[in-house]
Amino acid sequence: MSTSAYLPRLRNICFVLLAITLTAGFSAAATYKKIYSFTGVPDGRDPATRLTFDSAGNLYGTTAAGGDFDLGSVFRVAPDGTETILYSFSGGPDGFDPHGGVTNGADGSLCGTAVAGGSGASE
Repeated sequence: MSTSAYLPRLRNICFVLLAITLTAGFSAAATYKKIYSFTGVPDGRDPATRLTFDSAGNLYGTTAAGGDFDLGSVFRVAPDGTETILYSFSGGPDGFDPHGGVTNGADGSLCGTAVAGGSGASE
C-alpha cells in the first residue's frame, strides 16, 4: 500500500487524539480567586503584564498607568492580598509605561523596562 493511502487514516487518528486532548483539557474546570483590584492613582492601573513570584509567594508586576504620577508602577501583592507600590514612574529619566513586567535579578533586585521616556528619549 502506498504512503498516500495511509494519509486519510492518519488524519482521522490525529483528529481523534486532538479531540480527546481538548475534551480532557476542558473537563477539569479551573477555579480563580481575585486577590487584588487596582484602583488607578496611586496604586496602579492597567496591569497587563506577566507576573513574577518569589519564594515567599509574593507576586510582582507592573502597571502601564497609575502610580503616584499616573505613568505606571511596579507592585508587589502578598499572598494575603496586600498590595504595595514599590516604585512609581515619573516620566523623567526613569521613563514611563512599563509593559514588560519584571524579572528577579541575581542579587534579589527586580529588573524591567519601560517603553517610553527615559534619559535618551527624544520629543
